[in-house]
Amino acid sequence: MVLSTVMISRGGQESLRLARERLGADIVVVPRGSVTAVEGALLLGNAANTYMPRAVVDSVAAVPGVGIASPQLDLSSMANSSCCSVSLKFMYAFDPATDFTIEPWLKEQLGQDLAEGQAVGGSDVFVPEGKDKIKLYGYDFDLVGNLEPTGTNLDQTLFMTFPTAYAMEQVSRTKAKMALPILENTVSSVMVRVDPGADRDEVAAAISDAIPEAQAVPAAELFSSYGTQISGVLRTLVVIVVLTVALSLALVVAAVAAFVPAWRVSRREPAVSMRE
Repeated sequence: MVLSTVMISRGGQESLRLARERLGADIVVVPRGSVTAVEGALLLGNAANTYMPRAVVDSVAAVPGVGIASPQLDLSSMANSSCCSVSLKFMYAFDPATDFTIEPWLKEQLGQDLAEGQAVGGSDVFVPEGKDKIKLYGYDFDLVGNLEPTGTNLDQTLFMTFPTAYAMEQVSRTKAKMALPILENTVSSVMVRVDPGADRDEVAAAISDAIPEAQAVPAAELFSSYGTQISGVLRTLVVIVVLTVALSLALVVAAVAAFVPAWRVSRREPAVSMRE
């Protein structure tokens, strides 16, 4: 039970840490009131369907202390549809010109940027057997690489550029059972890297104050609700372990207390018999 407690605790905490590192941002800006939905999408695969005007990106970039502001668009595939060769995969469209999370990995591992029609997948994304491409909304992708595992929904995600997402949307109008719902001139989130020496909490507060429709969350606070849940589970398991150990010791003491007198009696009986 002690081993199980440690493994559950460490596994959950490590997944949260890897998810934050994969995002690679100091601050994440999302539509106001949607932090919980975005956390659920990243960790559990719940559809967030959150959007805000693309103009928010420029507004975020203009806040003092913001070094880089890079937009992302969150999408998902359909379940069990003939126009999608994989079911319920999540997709993130990013801007190569400003991205600082996927782009460095592409240049280091692949030595190139993503072209239109290409995508990078999480550790659990693969091309279906017998196929050479991944089809989503009737659009064929080339999977050019896979990221390291995080133990979260990011492992089930495809990363592509905005032009690829828009091309997929165009194809979906005629080749998919349902057109890909991309709202024009919108983004789902903005990844922020602060200037060297800038305080992340102060910059996040300034962004939230300057942009009414957006909410900025320091990366260290992202998934905080899930971290609290993990801590609660850990405390419960610790109590169970303590009770189990206490009961086990009580049973051992009771067994020894019952065994020792019986053992002493059995040692005396032969001696009495010999004297007789």
